[in-house]
Amino acid sequence: MAYEFKITLRDIKEPVIWRTIKVNDSITFHDLHHIIQQVMGWECCHMHQFSPKGYGSYPTLTDYSDDRFESSNRFAVNAKGCFNIAEIKINQYFTAVKDKMIYTYDFGDDWQHEVVLTKITDEIMLHPICIDGHGACPFEDCGGVWGYLDNLEILKNKKHPEYKETISWLGMKDGTKWDADLFDVDRANVRLRGI
Repeated sequence: MAYEFKITLRDIKEPVIWRTIKVNDSITFHDLHHIIQQVMGWECCHMHQFSPKGYGSYPTLTDYSDDRFESSNRFAVNAKGCFNIAEIKINQYFTAVKDKMIYTYDFGDDWQHEVVLTKITDEIMLHPICIDGHGACPFEDCGGVWGYLDNLEILKNKKHPEYKETISWLGMKDGTKWDADLFDVDRANVRLRGI
């Protein structure tokens, strides 16, 4: 079976950043983490977790190396209510359309992605695909939603006192325009084939 998800980066209203993906229903949450990283455009260099209501809510699905994880017939869980994402398949949690989970990436910047199951089909998926999306991935380590929005304002104004420092930090050439609405589905699928 195939699951179709809409993944929306929370708390950014303009431009809205989202992706639609289709995956095999038997992949693990660990696999889903890597798929989200690739289709969003992240660099997979920070801690992450899945949880029903965001960071700090339980149950929490993580991939931390922890000897306290114990196998059970359904989940691998430790005493704190944390589950090992490498041992849990997405179809153990997502069972009906509209089921959702929050994927948090980078606990400092706190990028929260709402992952909603939008469709279940009988298709056989040999590899994940990105169907559609909108909005460029924010910059890593920019300070979260507010830092990203501040950087967008700086990039719009060459006379801003932080303009040169910001384009240098981002590795951009002076005069290069940042298109916050840009999303290339073909490029996302190339990234997916690399995992």
